[in-house]
Order: sequence, then structure tokens, then C-alpha cells
Amino acid sequence: MLGKTLPYEEDVVVPPIIRSPKVPANKRNKEDVYSMVDLGAGADVQDYSVDGRDFLKQHSGNGKEQNQDMAWLNIGMVQVEEGVYSRSSSIGNKTYRSIRVKDDTGGDDDWVYGVWCTGERELYDLRSDSYQLHSLACQRRSQIIHVLIPIYYPQSHPV
Repeated sequence: MLGKTLPYEEDVVVPPIIRSPKVPANKRNKEDVYSMVDLGAGADVQDYSVDGRDFLKQHSGNGKEQNQDMAWLNIGMVQVEEGVYSRSSSIGNKTYRSIRVKDDTGGDDDWVYGVWCTGERELYDLRSDSYQLHSLACQRRSQIIHVLIPIYYPQSHPV
């Protein structure tokens, strides 16, 4: 997705926007969206009342024949890769994996840990560093483990 390329809050919390010539102007829909948690938990998405087409079937050819409604998807993806915005060796690989640990049960844990393709690691405590400016990953490993173990194993490792 264009614009969701970094593991920082400004990129992560922005919802994706899907546009189509068939969508009425100034129309928003926040109710008919299921989360990745729902899908990961095995929720039957047929229970959700949503409009639209399955992009995967349309794009991969596993469903009905591709039609003009999906042409914007193919063209848009190709155009992003052309011209000044094309991927080149000067841009480099910006692949990363990150995990967010947040306590929604009333606790105050709110952490982001990320690993870049270069091996660089970042760890942020969003309670005290909401702008993710001061990575804690540069601290000694034992200090990081001392912080993370109580989050993952709160009963067996009192701090």
C-alpha cells in the first residue's frame, strides 16, 4: 500500500482508503469492516454484510473474468512503479517486521518492536515516547529483556 511503508504510528494507524468510479462521492463506511483479528480467529466473513468484489479473485483470475471495474487496480499498481517513483537501487529495500504489544485490559503496556531487513532493531515505549524518537533497542540486551519478560510472562516473572 502506498504510504504505509514505515512501522511508525503515523503510517500504521491511518486506515486504507479504497476508491472506485462506482463509489458515490463523499461516501464513507466504517461499520462494514472486519479486522485482521477476526480473519485470524477464523471468523466466517460470509456473516458480514459487505458490498463489493473480492479483489483477490478478480486480480488473480481465480474467479470470474477480469472486468473493467478492476482495470483501475492493475493500472494503479503499475503506474506507481513507473517514472520518478519507480523502485531503483538508490531507494533500497525498506522491508521490516514489527509487533505491537498493547494492554487493553487496563494495564499500561504499549510497546512497538521492529526489525528491519538490514538487521537494525527498534523498540519504543509509546507511553513515554509517543513520537517514537528514542529507540530503546540500543540499550544493553539484558535491560531490554528485563523490560519485555514481565509483559509476556507477568505471573511467573515479577519485577
